[in-house]
Amino acid sequence: MVNFQYKTRGQQKPQGKQRVYFTCHPDDFEIYFEDIQKEILDQQDCAVFFLGPYTISEEIDDYELCLCEMQLLVVPITRKLLTEYNIAIDTDLPLALKNNIPILPLMQENDLDDLFNSKLGDLQYLYKHSHDPTSIPYEEKLTKYLESVLIGNDLVKKIKNEFDAYIFLSYRKKDRKHANELMRFIHSYPIYRDIVIWYDEFLIPGENFNDSISSALEKSELVALVVTPNLVNESNYILNTEYPMAQKIGKNILPVRMVSTNSWKFKRMYKGCQRPIAPNKKKLNKSLTTMLKMQL
Repeated sequence: MVNFQYKTRGQQKPQGKQRVYFTCHPDDFEIYFEDIQKEILDQQDCAVFFLGPYTISEEIDDYELCLCEMQLLVVPITRKLLTEYNIAIDTDLPLALKNNIPILPLMQENDLDDLFNSKLGDLQYLYKHSHDPTSIPYEEKLTKYLESVLIGNDLVKKIKNEFDAYIFLSYRKKDRKHANELMRFIHSYPIYRDIVIWYDEFLIPGENFNDSISSALEKSELVALVVTPNLVNESNYILNTEYPMAQKIGKNILPVRMVSTNSWKFKRMYKGCQRPIAPNKKKLNKSLTTMLKMQL
């Protein structure tokens, strides 16, 4: 994400933190960004990513892929946003809706309900300046919403050190888009919504990479392998280290074919691994249920 800027508590690095993306009409950036990012960081130890107000998305490498890695998209709602062409309303929000990324609209002006609904349908928004004394305070609503969407530091720490019921996601970095697709697909099942998926964003800078991977594999109940041609067309860390490590400690390995891949090459290179399944709802559900020993 070298093309994106970010804000964190105490200028910490963003690695391992939940990602929030701030987007808006370019003219609204100077007005709302500082206050909104401060409200979010006061509530959650996350990373708030953003672009300069007049940056063009076409200038950013893998813009769509980067947005798909966000856990939440936050947007201040103004008349300009809803009535003028801008990247937030014309690119970012449709992309988030398409990829099931949670959206937090923060209403900033009065009398925009009809226009908002015509543009964004039935999305619920938060309004900081409501004068209804019977309504739940904005701060309380914001706290509850962020807690429901973002994983807090305590849970991340639990995942790293104690939690022993998660899926280890094995994928090549160049296949992160497909890894995100598989994560969202798994979490689309109500029964698996609370299953934590461990992947390389839980790694902490300064730790021994191989030791961290080994520890995570030991604690996982299942290894989900993202299968694409990148697994078989060249030597890679999964082939040489991660897969043999998982095999050696007897982990259940579920290969999921996210992109059509030469089956003969896969069988020859990943000896002992079952045939990859398609991300088909029925097949994936059956495999997960069997391997995780869960009762429907």
